Amino acid sequence: MINRLTIPKVVSPLGSVTQWTCDTCNDPITNPEMAVVIGKRDSNDQVLGWKIVHKQCDPSSGQVDSFSVELTRYLGDDGLSTLLSLLSPGPLKGGNAVVPADLNEFVDLARRLHIPHYEEARTRFDEDSVRDELFEAAEGFPYMTDTLSRIAQGKIG
Repeated sequence: MINRLTIPKVVSPLGSVTQWTCDTCNDPITNPEMAVVIGKRDSNDQVLGWKIVHKQCDPSSGQVDSFSVELTRYLGDDGLSTLLSLLSPGPLKGGNAVVPADLNEFVDLARRLHIPHYEEARTRFDEDSVRDELFEAAEGFPYMTDTLSRIAQGKIG
């Protein structure tokens, strides 16, 4: 048995992500209880089109083939664990009710929810100057919190 008291919890000095941009109206989401993560189930029952929206902006509300979960369910340590369980149920569980159809789209959602500065920086990802400057960077470098902060501040690109 593991003694939980001997395992220190590491807390990021950067803090956690606390604001997002609604993918429908582009207004800030400052209260996660007023937002949902949505998607649409395809013919294979996989979810695609992952978005973060205000509850009142949810275009899929009430649709049979839609997927909608309150944003709070995917935040914090337990939220990240829940997100990862959608990719793989892990060694203790079998089966999976929600299967992401597009891995890149799903990873983008996870980064938006958990990586500081990602939400602000992602609005500049299509700019040629940002792409040119990071073209030869190592795969993970563009998504490091310091790099994302610099992108968001206009110091890269």
